[in-house]
Amino acid sequence: LIEEAEAEAEAEAEAEAEEEAEGARAVLLEPVVAKLRSQARQNEPVQLVSVSGAVRAPGTYPLIAGATVTTLISAAGGLTDSAYLEAAELRRLANRTDGEVRADYRDVDLSVSRGQDLTLASRDHLTVRDIPDWSPTDSIMVEGEVKFPGEYRIRKGETLSDVIARAGGFTDEASPESAIFTREAVAALEAQRAAEFGRDIETTFATRLLTEETTTQAITDVAQIVESLQAVEGAGRLLIDLPAAMSGDANANLEVTDGDKLVVPKLSNTVSVVGEVKRAGTHTFQSELSLDDYVDLSAGFTRRADDGGVYIVKANGSVVTLEQNLWRFTGANRSLDPGDTIVVPIDTQYKESLASWREITQIVYQSMVSIAAVANL
Repeated sequence: LIEEAEAEAEAEAEAEAEEEAEGARAVLLEPVVAKLRSQARQNEPVQLVSVSGAVRAPGTYPLIAGATVTTLISAAGGLTDSAYLEAAELRRLANRTDGEVRADYRDVDLSVSRGQDLTLASRDHLTVRDIPDWSPTDSIMVEGEVKFPGEYRIRKGETLSDVIARAGGFTDEASPESAIFTREAVAALEAQRAAEFGRDIETTFATRLLTEETTTQAITDVAQIVESLQAVEGAGRLLIDLPAAMSGDANANLEVTDGDKLVVPKLSNTVSVVGEVKRAGTHTFQSELSLDDYVDLSAGFTRRADDGGVYIVKANGSVVTLEQNLWRFTGANRSLDPGDTIVVPIDTQYKESLASWREITQIVYQSMVSIAAVANL
């Protein structure tokens, strides 16, 4: 925060200094420009040119013999950081034989010498365009297994592969398949959706109070749920396929934006099993083992396990659901990769066998009593 504050203060000081310099420049040039305007005669056009846009001191300047586009830009204090070099616009006025004035426009590429060395004429006006949506402070944070982790300033149109290349590429221990990518806009959207869900719950509960629907929850419980949802801070994680992006897949190679964060973890050679297993833990990855083998290594399911709802959280954060047949997982979904996590959820319909037998006994007893009552009629 201190570094950001110092950078902002420095930028403000530079901007103020530039404004003062521009004001002084305009004051000094004003009498010269006025004199040149007054000297203009028929067949002796005014010896002035002008520039606007992404230069440090836009305005009107005297035209000297042999002046070029570069001369004008130098007189205007040079280009700003936001200047779009490939397509500046030069307007040139020409008198027609019928006395009318025609304006011709042409694009000038300031990144090549041909554009820079273009000779100016009287009343020429150069417009230097700004890069669209340009910001000098836009940046992305790159962490983990890249050769040069850190914060990188980005330009519009820069992609994931561009940033990785600037960071020196991956290290030998990197796991691009497990990359974690977060975006501030996604986090804000998640928080917004959670707040909207909380308002929906509140509205639904209030509506039920006005009808004859059965309401088992207290208003204080609902209020706590709504408050919790409104306080949710989104994680902002966006699932990406970094190997595909690096291989040239345009759909996977996302354009990065300000505030993005990319973490490339180390290659993990393990598979974790969590949830309703008897001994949750992490096991060394073995390509010949299937999902049910890893469950067996974790001592099997508990009695409360929802064995039909098991799913895999892949190393990149995506979720794969499984098909189960006779307690054995089959099909293409059984394959696992290093870094995967097997999740065994709890069976929400689970009921202890003792409670079940108690209910069954109660039903049988009531049935016998009913039969006996009918027999005595």
